[in-house]
Amino acid sequence: MTVLIVHSSLKEDDSIPAVEAHLRADGVPVRRLDSTRYPLSIDLWASDEANAGVLRTEEGELDPAGLRSVWIRHTQVAADQRERIEEDYQAAVATQSALVLAAWLTVLPCFQLDPLPVLNAAPDGLGQLQLARACGLEVPRSLIGNDVQKAAEFLDTCKNGAIIKFFASSANKVLFNGEYRYLPTQRVTPELRRNLARLALCPMVLQEEVPKYRELRITVVGRRVFAAAVDPRGSQSGEVDWRQDKELVKAFVPWELDPKVEASLLKMMDRMGMNFGTCDIIVTPEGRHVFLEINTISFFDFIEDCTGLPISRAVADLLVGKERPRVGLGA
Repeated sequence: MTVLIVHSSLKEDDSIPAVEAHLRADGVPVRRLDSTRYPLSIDLWASDEANAGVLRTEEGELDPAGLRSVWIRHTQVAADQRERIEEDYQAAVATQSALVLAAWLTVLPCFQLDPLPVLNAAPDGLGQLQLARACGLEVPRSLIGNDVQKAAEFLDTCKNGAIIKFFASSANKVLFNGEYRYLPTQRVTPELRRNLARLALCPMVLQEEVPKYRELRITVVGRRVFAAAVDPRGSQSGEVDWRQDKELVKAFVPWELDPKVEASLLKMMDRMGMNFGTCDIIVTPEGRHVFLEINTISFFDFIEDCTGLPISRAVADLLVGKERPRVGLGA
């Protein structure tokens, strides 16, 4: 029984090799479906008959009936054939390819981590904050939109200052400090306040800044929870956004998560119908835990590297059925 990994060769994802190594060491066949090569270099078809279909790649054919599970990382179809298609048709081909790939994955009769319909239905930033609060987690005061007047009024009420960020920080790269990269979370400075009128051109997220003692990155894999912490205080580049300090990225240590916070987080995962996610939480000097977001598909290799937490082993065990999922097939 084979494990299928759906990924994109345009995304550098070091979390995949670690899981793949565990699977192969256990004698589990692994196949990759590079979504960027569909449909030019990949054939697939399915019919309305039960379990009818096939996947054909350069490695040969794969019968869906022989799949043990599917691990969905990234879908980025038609990326390797744009030069072969007239410009007027590129968008249509990409859309059709994405829909057919999604339909093919959806009808596969095996466990998926996590199914595309679940990933696509996951709440956005605002919905996550509302759901987190409903599940018993504290969230930061937030304002989302492009109303300049409302933004100014909101900022006036933020006694601890405020931060500003994209609604979806990984959606687009922008020119920042001389290079194109994902726009980091930034502190609202007097200069940003003077340019607040620009908010009318692009909606953003404003949040009251939360004092930090530690920042937590919590990875949920089925019924297992792995918590790691880093101290961002004093970092010029990473105090507001730890991802901007390469040394902080390598400085996470294992963390014993508060049982009540863990219970609320798992309740949230259950409500979203997800088995995998990484959650960012701030621990304040007073010990409050403030929820920021859950990432549905994110990297965990750097956390595993510096903490030794067996996250990739847990993912592999979930994919082969050694661990029961929280939700979905086999739960």
